[in-house]
Amino acid sequence: MAAVMTSRARPRTRLRKVPAIILIEWRTILVPLEVIWYTLLKGSRPICPAGNGRWKMPGRTLIWGIGNEIMGDDAAGLFCAELLRQRNIPWIHVCLCGTLPENYICTIERIHPETLLLLDASDMGLPPGETRLLSLSDIGGTAFSTHGIPADVLLSPYEASVRIRIIGIQPLRNTPGAGISPQVRSAAERAADAVCRRSWGNIPAFQRQNRSPR
Repeated sequence: MAAVMTSRARPRTRLRKVPAIILIEWRTILVPLEVIWYTLLKGSRPICPAGNGRWKMPGRTLIWGIGNEIMGDDAAGLFCAELLRQRNIPWIHVCLCGTLPENYICTIERIHPETLLLLDASDMGLPPGETRLLSLSDIGGTAFSTHGIPADVLLSPYEASVRIRIIGIQPLRNTPGAGISPQVRSAAERAADAVCRRSWGNIPAFQRQNRSPR
């Protein structure tokens, strides 16, 4: 009888140990899903900043969609940002800022992006639907402003740590209730594709000889 009891006890002991071993192994291989995604997408490893234990993906991009959705093509930036939001890309964080981008300054300090992209309709004296890439230095001292506060005044304190670019789309009309024109809608879709491919640097740069934005 003693031998039988011993043989029954051994399997019970082994059953206790197996879950513990599996749990240890699982915790060892568990990593954040965004790390796996970024590794597959970019073929490189993310970095983990010292101290906070959180993984940070190089190239994290903050999007500010700017504009007035009831003013025709002035909604181009919002439309483009919404397209990006719907794609739910892990390294892109989208803010639909409307006409008050200054209210979203806190997102820069919270997310610590590598790049901040402002998407906006910009009157650059170009054919409707033309898209240009601008920097803060391009718009400093000009009529371009983020619907009230000049962009260079609002964002220049962050230039040392964040690459800041503006994707401007030339509007056709800013008529209340008119909706986005086909040319501008197509331009916003192309801009969203460029952001997803991380190829916004291929957008032609704004030339100073053109009329100043806004």
